[in-house]
Amino acid sequence: MRRYHHIGIPTATPRDGEQYLEEYGMCVSGYEQSDYGVEWMRFEPDSPLPELVKTVPHVAFEVDDLRAELAGREVQQPVAGCHRGVHRGERRSDRIPAARDLTASLHCGCRAILRWYPDSLDTRRSGVMTVHVDIKRFDMPDESRTFEKGKFELVTIGDMTLGRASYEPGWKWSEHVGAATGSASCQVDHIGLVLTGRAMVRMDDGTEIELKAGDLFAIGPGHDSWVVGDELYVSLHFLGADEYAKE
Repeated sequence: MRRYHHIGIPTATPRDGEQYLEEYGMCVSGYEQSDYGVEWMRFEPDSPLPELVKTVPHVAFEVDDLRAELAGREVQQPVAGCHRGVHRGERRSDRIPAARDLTASLHCGCRAILRWYPDSLDTRRSGVMTVHVDIKRFDMPDESRTFEKGKFELVTIGDMTLGRASYEPGWKWSEHVGAATGSASCQVDHIGLVLTGRAMVRMDDGTEIELKAGDLFAIGPGHDSWVVGDELYVSLHFLGADEYAKE
């Protein structure tokens, strides 16, 4: 099972409280102070890490079985020995595999962390880094998917599609979304943030979790969900938005 751990964001701006990791040629900051697990990463010009790691934000998950998650994936960057990890003094060992969009680290006696990268946001042309700025708002979405008691608005920015879910009291996925597709449970991976309201999630194995305003969530395929209470439920979706509530 995957559980949200942190979001890593590359930056060129020095920040207070940076921790320098000499072997990676990078500084990290913010994770210990962030309520939502946001970590800032600043790299030296000669950092040995791949360009993907140095230029593209990632979402990290804690997983129960790292080797099963990485089965069949190519190891791009082996790391020998056992050394200090980045988060809260953990120890990291084994290797750091990467397969186009994944890197991972195995923590000795602690936990395994899997990092997911979206498709590369590489804007380099002929060896020159260019800067592209784009601003959009959910008030003017690129697409809006409507259904009884709710809607799902999509915005594509850079190479990512983000979603905003708005569900009225009484909304339930299996009744108001799944029934139209004939699906018994939602098979989309979700990573998101609850803005307002509350909702329950029931996994196919019977596990139930309540989401409330301020919660960051990572929910795997095979689940139902419904609004709790009389307040409008609104959440942002960073992963799975393009596949959700498709006709």
